[in-house]
Amino acid sequence: MTKDITEEFRAFLADNGITVIGQLIADKKLHRIDIEGKRKGNKNGAYVIHPDPPPSGYFEDHSSGGIKLFWRSKRVTNQKLTAKQIKAQRRKIERQRAKREAEEQAKFAAGAERAQSFWAQCEPCEFHEYPINQKKLQATYGGRVGTWIRFVENEFGNRTKITIPNTFVIPIFNESGTLVNLQGIFRHQHPILGRAKDFVPGCRLGGCFYWIGKRADDEGTVLVAEGFATAASLHEETQCRVYVAFSAGNLEKVARIVRKRLPRAQIIIAADNDEKTRGNPGVTAATKAAAAIGGKILIPPVPGDWNDYITSLSD
Repeated sequence: MTKDITEEFRAFLADNGITVIGQLIADKKLHRIDIEGKRKGNKNGAYVIHPDPPPSGYFEDHSSGGIKLFWRSKRVTNQKLTAKQIKAQRRKIERQRAKREAEEQAKFAAGAERAQSFWAQCEPCEFHEYPINQKKLQATYGGRVGTWIRFVENEFGNRTKITIPNTFVIPIFNESGTLVNLQGIFRHQHPILGRAKDFVPGCRLGGCFYWIGKRADDEGTVLVAEGFATAASLHEETQCRVYVAFSAGNLEKVARIVRKRLPRAQIIIAADNDEKTRGNPGVTAATKAAAAIGGKILIPPVPGDWNDYITSLSD
């Protein structure tokens, strides 16, 4: 029975483009697991499977900016619950939900404290020191430089401390204006992390953002983009304020916040053109975000992001 539940959950993840490596456990507890295509041993996936009828689960890919998936089994059960059992199950589910939310809020609060402490240690950087100056931007736009620190766990459960000097650091704020996370951009892809960007572990990202440029007029034009370099390039080209969502999955959440603040503004979602990736996630997410807030979408004419395209015109 439990094996059937875990295999259905695995199939659900596969339908959403995620293949996990290793055994899935349905015991109502949070587990970490490797994701195919990500560096082995980093255990970027987190999941919980509840085997009680109806079986349900939750999955989060921490390597993709906090993408979350919620699952409920479609399997028909022959067990018919009484009205009393149904009420008891609903109360149990509500208690579990409240507990998860409280734990998540505590985790995010602790993560925000770590992010704020690290940000205070970072220093303003001159343009010539800008770690991503290959993007040909004109300024650092409030970013700082610091030594990024990360702990990673290998397949044997041993933790290793990684330090990455000269990391360009960007603050990330929630809707209330509180610094809750940071993004670090490295000079080169890190051989252990397997990427050139990172967020502070255990911090909130969904619905959080950064911005470049002065506040827009109530009926002015603002843009929302995925990456910092893309936002900076678009600001330099348009002089408009550009919000940084940091991931495709966060575009809609940030766009909704901007729309709430500027109900009459023209909001343009600047998509990444990921046409070489199945389903073109950049354009798909940008289209959905634009539709949700009555905005427009701007797509680069070639594969890549707007920074790639604008930079190519100056080469």
